[in-house]
Amino acid sequence: ATNSLGATSIDYSPFYAKEVKGVASSEFIVKQDFDFPTLYAARSQATKASTKSKEWEYKSMRQEILLNALQLCLDLVHMNKQITLMTERYNAALSLSALYEKKMEQGATTILEMNRIKMEMMQTAARIEQLKAEQKTLEHSLQALNGDKPIELDCTSYPQWSEFYADTTFFANYMAHDATLKRMETQTEVSKRHIAVSRQEKLPKLSVGYRRNTSMENASNGFLVGAAIPLFTGKQKIKEAKARHEGMKLQLEDTQVQTLNELKKISYNAASTKRTMNAYNLNVIIEAKNALDKAIKNGSITAVEYFRESDNINENLSEYMKVENKYYKLLAEMQKFTL
Repeated sequence: ATNSLGATSIDYSPFYAKEVKGVASSEFIVKQDFDFPTLYAARSQATKASTKSKEWEYKSMRQEILLNALQLCLDLVHMNKQITLMTERYNAALSLSALYEKKMEQGATTILEMNRIKMEMMQTAARIEQLKAEQKTLEHSLQALNGDKPIELDCTSYPQWSEFYADTTFFANYMAHDATLKRMETQTEVSKRHIAVSRQEKLPKLSVGYRRNTSMENASNGFLVGAAIPLFTGKQKIKEAKARHEGMKLQLEDTQVQTLNELKKISYNAASTKRTMNAYNLNVIIEAKNALDKAIKNGSITAVEYFRESDNINENLSEYMKVENKYYKLLAEMQKFTL
């Protein structure tokens, strides 16, 4: 659109005189203006660079959307695990309720124990409904990213990703393929190409055309050739283009530094979160939970003691799940450039 010939102009001028009835003479001009030929080549190069910039802008937006969708899926995995944990807790309270009803009939327990179990069932059921509502919100958000089309996904377990090692090679690979940085690199190239365009715009603008003059019964035909020389505007445009290019270079350098520092921070947080995950011994938690279930069935502990210890176990499991979710979301950010 910016590298084509301008509009063709057509002018017709009739002239009148007192002693002549009608048109005494006339002038007809058809003229085409065009830039100096080398300017079209410079614009073509700038256009190609601009096209690449738009392609990287699209890829950058695509990566952001896919990362957002991926993190929503990871949150759904976390939410489903929380619902499973709460459902298991509700089923355990339901089994205890049946057990203690028999004990109540036999006079082997008190109403306080029975009420504690009912309170646990009520709180757990409410928590499950709350989690399901949050789950639906995540699903709707994910569906909105998909053009409001339903998505069938099995978000019950985290993907089997290999760990990312934060070394120089990984950082260099990320920086070389990050769409946002590539977009800014191409924008810097576009600004550089515009310097060449501005220099070419100092050259004369040309025009050619056809001209016909009539006077009474006589007519003459000829060609029109002209040139417009930008004596006062070209120099300022070059300065402007150079300033814009320097600004883009500084912005690119600043973004590169910020991106690298942010990547290092994410990789450090991922390594730290992984160590926190390893601090949780899931086997110990599971063994403690099984031992607690046996103790309540054997009558070694009361329902109040059971739920007090169960709260501690479930709290540890819930905290582990939060840390696990954070770790996988950090890994997702580290592999954004592959999306």
